Amino acid sequence: MDEFVNLRATMLDDVSWTMLDDVSWFTFFIETWTREKLTWAITSAVYSFETLPTEEDYASLIEEYAKQASRPLR
Repeated sequence: MDEFVNLRATMLDDVSWTMLDDVSWFTFFIETWTREKLTWAITSAVYSFETLPTEEDYASLIEEYAKQASRPLR
């Protein structure tokens, strides 16, 4: 795998470091290690994994995310 990005949702609390002025477009796509999450920690992630997705799953997840995440520029 040549590229991988791990974006923590807490990084979006303060978007002053980005060029984004509106993060309402952001939706959670995948959550991992849910086996160890707190019972009250709930996201609207499209995919949820108790640990990590299998290596075989990454290609299709990345492809689907690329289609879903693209949005028109303002």
